[in-house]
Amino acid sequence: MAVFHMYRVCINNIGKYESEKSTTVEEIEGESIIVTSRARVSAQSDAVIFCWIPNACLAAVFAVYNLVHAAIMTDGFFKTCQQYRGNLVRQLHATGDHATTIHFRLSCQSIFDFMDYIQKDAPNSRRGTYINTGIALQIALITTWFAFFLWIVVAAHTALRAYKERDVLTCCGK
Repeated sequence: MAVFHMYRVCINNIGKYESEKSTTVEEIEGESIIVTSRARVSAQSDAVIFCWIPNACLAAVFAVYNLVHAAIMTDGFFKTCQQYRGNLVRQLHATGDHATTIHFRLSCQSIFDFMDYIQKDAPNSRRGTYINTGIALQIALITTWFAFFLWIVVAAHTALRAYKERDVLTCCGK
């Protein structure tokens, strides 16, 4: 329904004409000439104002969705790092200071690099390449949080536009 409303109000009136006025002019050489004039609907019509409220609501919904998605991705990143730390300690048979260093001193990027070299992907290891898990997960985190902040900006911008033009949203218009 929201998509239909946005099409009906925001897009549907582009290129249409308000009204056609026909006028019959005198006959010239036995033919009557009919002159028709049309006025285009302006792009800045009051109907476009009604687009800001649905857009702000949809942007707010997407912002909340992206916040949940970013929180899950961030939590998953740190949980994966913790599990890789434990797995690395077991595989290296680390004890004492070595295990302490792995658990408390090494960054997640270092842990992911160790695991990428220790547990190579079989099809890719034949070619001599390896998957860079740390970079892939960090790019996913950065883009997820960027999308969240972008939807916050879109929601704030459209809400401000709706607030600034609230006098048009009354029943009587301007």
